Order: sequence, then C-alpha cells, then structure tokens
Amino acid sequence: MEWKDPPPELKDHVVICNCSEQVHRIVAELHADMVSDKPDVVLLLQDSELWRCNPGWHPSPDNGFTGEHFFVLDRPGGPADQRNLMAASIRDAKAAIILADPRQRELADARSTLVAMALEQQNPDVHTVMELISSVNREHLRATEVNEVVCVVEIAERLIAQSCITPGVKNVFESVLVNRPGTNNIYIVPLPEELVGTTYRDLLRRAVLSQAPFQIIGFIQNSFLPSDSGEEEPLGHCSTSSGANVKPRQEFVINPRHNADPGRDTPLGELDQIALIAYERVELRDYLLSAEGGGSQGDPPGNEPTSPGEAGGASPGEASGERILQ
Repeated sequence: MEWKDPPPELKDHVVICNCSEQVHRIVAELHADMVSDKPDVVLLLQDSELWRCNPGWHPSPDNGFTGEHFFVLDRPGGPADQRNLMAASIRDAKAAIILADPRQRELADARSTLVAMALEQQNPDVHTVMELISSVNREHLRATEVNEVVCVVEIAERLIAQSCITPGVKNVFESVLVNRPGTNNIYIVPLPEELVGTTYRDLLRRAVLSQAPFQIIGFIQNSFLPSDSGEEEPLGHCSTSSGANVKPRQEFVINPRHNADPGRDTPLGELDQIALIAYERVELRDYLLSAEGGGSQGDPPGNEPTSPGEAGGASPGEASGERILQ
C-alpha cells in the first residue's frame, strides 16, 4: 500500500511520533468497526528506512482498512523537529502518541522526552500519551506536560503478578482493552452540569432506576494547587485563582468506599469525570436525569419505586445506594 502525506487542513486527528511494531495495533484500535468517529492518524517517522524494512508494522489492509484516514510524514529531523510537527498539524490535533524508538533501546526514553518537549511548545493543550521503557524515568517526566505515561514493562509485571493472585484476571483486562463488536470498554465521560453536587452513591441509584446500559465503576476528581495557596482545591470551585503556575492533579477513585474522602458521598465537581463500563460511549444525562426523584421512564410498568429507599431495597434509615452496590 502506498502511503501519502497528510493534507494541511487536518483537525482533531491523532499524531503518532516514531514508528515501531505497535503502530499497526494502535491504528487498528483507533479505526475499529465500533469506533463511530474514526480519527485521521498521522505517523511522523523518525527513520524512513526502518519503516520500509518492517512491513509487519504497517496497518493491515484486512478488516476493511483502506488507508483513507492514515498518513505518513517522512521529514529530516523526525518528530523532535518543530517544523515536522507543524507539517503534521499538531496545533489542531486532539492527541499525540509518542512511541519508544526501537533503535535507541535504553536511551529511548530520553529521545521521547525531547519529542514531548517539542510537542508542548507547539501545542500545550494536546493530550499526550508517551510510551516509557524504564519506569525509573517516570520521575523525570513530572516537569513536562505529558498527560499519560504508559510503561509497558511495568504493566506487564503487575498483570503477571495479579494473574497469579487471581487466575483469569488477564482475560478480564483483555476483554475491555479491545474495540470489537459485542465487547465492553472502559469510558471516562464528563459529569453533566445538571448533576454537579451529586455523589457517586446517588449516580448509582439513578443508573439502577433508569435501567442504564452501563455500570459506573468510579470517578476522577480533578483538582489543582493554586499558585497563591498551599491548599488544594477542587477544579471548578475556586474563583480566586488566576490560573497562573497551576499544575492540575487527578485522583482516580474506583469502587469508592463508604465513609472515605473521597468516597461514595463526596460531592462531585463540575470538572470531575465518571468512569464506567459500557458497550458504547453514552451520554449520562440521557439516563441519569430521568431517574431524578423516584420513578423513571426506564422502569417496568407497575414497578415504579416510590422512594429511593424502596428502589434500593434499603430501609428508610439506610443509605439508598448502599444495598444496591453491595
């Protein structure tokens, strides 16, 4: 298949920096059948000869892949060159993936960090995901704006250990990490403004009442450290900070505990996000707003709950969401 240069008018696309054996699998997931809004993908090569000599790294024409949304950019200087990033329309990209250069081996992380710094200069708002070879280098990335760092070796080690502790857990992870028809995926969705101030416990109750086609598994609490204060405050709740020299912080809370902070009864902020498992991406407001205050359109006829306590099977003195979850 002949690869083509990206057009100059690309927007909301994904830029992959460096070629490696991961390219064809990443493109396959981004362009899977169940992905409704398939993004354009630009591969920015670090070595054209390396790409040509490894056809197994190329996206496969199988499974309906035509190359219509896939572009290859080969320029001297590779991904660390600002001009090449501009040619890839990085300023209009929605995400950037930095793969480890297989030629560099143990020095790959240093090279990837240089690419990350070049990305930041061109587009500090692009969501950057970086592959890390050595977990000891994670600390060096704290000064950068890389959004997510994926250390494959570190994940593999933990998954191997968990598979020994809980046999079969590997299959669970595999089932939610592929985009295939009939499989569930993990989605992180924004909290609708109408539900700001609600709690995880309340969202669970609403999901049950509306018979929502998803399972809420936790939430992400976004916060920041204002430059003029030593106290951390939830994002979206501070009107006094100018936003200068503010480093965002995220806390992931899966299966929140009772009487914990953050926990099941922690009020959710306007920039917090909800983690859920579903067959496809959903809008929370389509299901959770209709369950407000008792019965919902999703309840079977004749079985409308008359109170939150009855909906959860709990007595009036019990928290409504506790028995549902347990």
